[in-house]
Amino acid sequence: MRTGTRIVTVIVAFGVGLLFFTACGDDRGTELTPTPTREPEATIPSDSAVTVQIINPEEGDAVPMQTRVEVMVEPFELGEQLHVLVRPIPDDPNQDYWVQAEPGPINETLWASDPVFVGIETDRPSLPFRTCAVITAENLERGQRLRTLPSGPSHCVNVTRQ
Repeated sequence: MRTGTRIVTVIVAFGVGLLFFTACGDDRGTELTPTPTREPEATIPSDSAVTVQIINPEEGDAVPMQTRVEVMVEPFELGEQLHVLVRPIPDDPNQDYWVQAEPGPINETLWASDPVFVGIETDRPSLPFRTCAVITAENLERGQRLRTLPSGPSHCVNVTRQ
C-alpha cells in the first residue's frame, strides 16, 4: 500500500469570480478548504486622462420629458462603455439612477443618447433631475436602476422638467 501526501485543486468558475478548493491529505481521506478569490475587475485609473462632458443639456436647463443628451468624450478607448443615467430629485437619497438609451457616435469625440427620459408624464414642471454621463467597464442595460453611479470618469448636470 502506497502512502503519501496528495494536493488536489479544484477551480470553479461562476459569475465574475473563481473559487478554489485546495485539498491536502494522505490516501485515507481528503479535507477540502475553500479559498474564495476574485478576478481583478477592469477599471479605469483615477488619474486617467479621459474627459467626459455633457454639452447638451447645460446645467440649469429646463428640458422636456424626452430629450437628447450630447456628450463629448476624449479620448475614448476600446473596452470602455459610455452610459447616460438620469436621477430624479438628486438630493433624495432614496432615488436611483436610471440607465438611458445607449449613446451612439456622432463623430470621433461627440456622442448622443436619444431618447433620454427625464421623468414621467405626471411629473410637475420644475422637478429637479440629475443627468450624468459616465465611462465605465461595467455592462449596463437600458432601464436598469443603480443606487450610485458606476466607477469611471463622469460628468453630471442638474436640469429641471419643463
